[in-house]
Amino acid sequence: MPRAVRNVPLIVRFALLSFALVAGVAVVLLLALSSMTADRARSEAERSAQFVTDVSLEPLLAGSLGGRGLDAAARDRLDRATYAGIQAEVLRRVKVYDQDGTVVHADDPTEVGRLDLAPAVSAGLAGRTTSAFAGAHREKTGRLLEVYVPLHGANQTEIVGVVELYIPYGRVARSVQHDSRQLSLYLLGGLGLLWVLIFRLVGTVSVRLRRELARNEHQALHDALTGLPNRTLLFDRVERDLARGRRSEEHTAVLLLDLDRFKEVNDTLGHHHGDLLLREVATRLRGVLREADTLARLGGDEFAVLLAGVDRAEEAEGVEGAAAAARRLVASLQAPFDIEGMSVAIGASVGVACAPEHGDTPERLLQCADVAMYAAKSAHTGVQEYSAERDTYSPDRLTLLGELRAALAERQLVLHYQPKVDVASRRVVGFEALVRWPHPTRGLVPPDVFVPLAEHTGMMNLLTPYVLERALRAARTWPGELSVSVNVSVRNLVDDRFPVTVWELLRETGFPASRLILEITESSLMADPEQALTVLRRLKRLGVVLSVDDYGSGYSSLAYLQQLPVDELKIDRSFIRDIVDQPRNLAIVRSTVELGKNLGLVVVAEGVEGEGAWQALAGLGCDLLQGYHLARPMPESDVTAWIAAYAAQLLPVQV
Repeated sequence: MPRAVRNVPLIVRFALLSFALVAGVAVVLLLALSSMTADRARSEAERSAQFVTDVSLEPLLAGSLGGRGLDAAARDRLDRATYAGIQAEVLRRVKVYDQDGTVVHADDPTEVGRLDLAPAVSAGLAGRTTSAFAGAHREKTGRLLEVYVPLHGANQTEIVGVVELYIPYGRVARSVQHDSRQLSLYLLGGLGLLWVLIFRLVGTVSVRLRRELARNEHQALHDALTGLPNRTLLFDRVERDLARGRRSEEHTAVLLLDLDRFKEVNDTLGHHHGDLLLREVATRLRGVLREADTLARLGGDEFAVLLAGVDRAEEAEGVEGAAAAARRLVASLQAPFDIEGMSVAIGASVGVACAPEHGDTPERLLQCADVAMYAAKSAHTGVQEYSAERDTYSPDRLTLLGELRAALAERQLVLHYQPKVDVASRRVVGFEALVRWPHPTRGLVPPDVFVPLAEHTGMMNLLTPYVLERALRAARTWPGELSVSVNVSVRNLVDDRFPVTVWELLRETGFPASRLILEITESSLMADPEQALTVLRRLKRLGVVLSVDDYGSGYSSLAYLQQLPVDELKIDRSFIRDIVDQPRNLAIVRSTVELGKNLGLVVVAEGVEGEGAWQALAGLGCDLLQGYHLARPMPESDVTAWIAAYAAQLLPVQV
């Protein structure tokens, strides 16, 4: 279709097309009416000729024909009748044929006696009335119609001849044409009115359909509650922005924002107040964005932002500019909201992803922003940029996840053990179990790669029991009453069945619960404090030892630490590593040791890498030490031999 036609509005195209259709119908009907008019005129003329013949001529000629021709009296009567017909404008001329087709009377005396068996005469002798427009006999008064009418005898059954009448066609035609014009006007008026009605009807329906279509399109592309673009429209705009960015080398930045504590508002005040809050949030967020940016609601309390031309932002370029915009969004929500007289305070966590750095499709960008948003929520940082290390859903990590599941099923993962010794006696008191994955094609996969992968995908309910079972069976073979420490994930602390799993493994392996140490990080304790406290109390009732790992690297409060049923406190290696050279680290460790002692806890220092650190920690009163200075993590097969060798080194000291 030509572009000029495509640019014409649809309603105009319909008007023109429908008018052409109606005009075409009118032309066809008028042509048909014209043909019908001509036929009607001829029929009227034939009826007029038949009437003249029946009333005026047949009584005059019926007795005069029969082979003898017309006598003078008959011709006189016929002339007078013809003259009367001419005066009355009923006919113009008369010609009479006998049964043989011979002209017995005519206006032109030279034609009398001629034999004429023309088709029209033959049809008349056969009893059929025919007509045709006169050719040569055209008068000034108008067109004539030749009509051939059969003449019947006295008994009305025998045809004794034919009368050829020249009937004036004009008057009949004018009468019929007058009626035709009336009908044509009515027809055209009716068709015109029909077109107007159809056009108005279609126009009205078209307007309603356009409004309905626009409304449906808006509903399909916008959120019903806030009026913001929805996921579909956001994806479309991200796709267009990505295409523009490929041409202009601009960045495309997507922010994913999730409200903090929104569930509490819904649960406490109800969904009505939650909806009002979402509308207010949308208003505030729009207020800090530029007109060219797109703010969308993806559902629930989740919003997304497409930043336009982020590399031209005032703060910086690329990811930094997007992060600055994300911080403005978070800041805009810090002030409390007034919801029907109630002050409601919430926060937000925002994930930042940019193209082409993090992805080149709308789906990938939203996925990366989602990963970053959950990292921000977990770390309570407010804003977090995407990092591939945190992404458990990248194609490579999805492959690695499947391989990890298979490795657990095939028992490919192995444990290495690092000893812990008593500071005062230097005796070995136990080992910490550290999981390792010797991948058949990737080589040794570090724990900081596959352990977070298991945590984010819910596989810790498989990995932790696997490590526990292997550690307990290995520890049973060690000499003496050595303990074994196993790290516990946040996923385990929110699992009500985890204490049951520990109890079943202790019973199955026959390992004493008092020699099992479960190490929990500060961050895992604070993820869900109430649930973690419930699980820890149940574990404590089993008789196991509970240890707070990496203390000082998290954000747990001293008041909360006092409530925990823990037995051991492990100082994070970041403070131990430079304890000799950094007075601040020495002061922090001294305070932590005193805190642990005051709470009745065994204090363990991990990450001891030199004799100087050992001596410093001994001077501070630390109970247990662990680190490379003592031994690196070793395979299970080397533990017994190492214990014997280490004990042999200690004999001279004990004498």
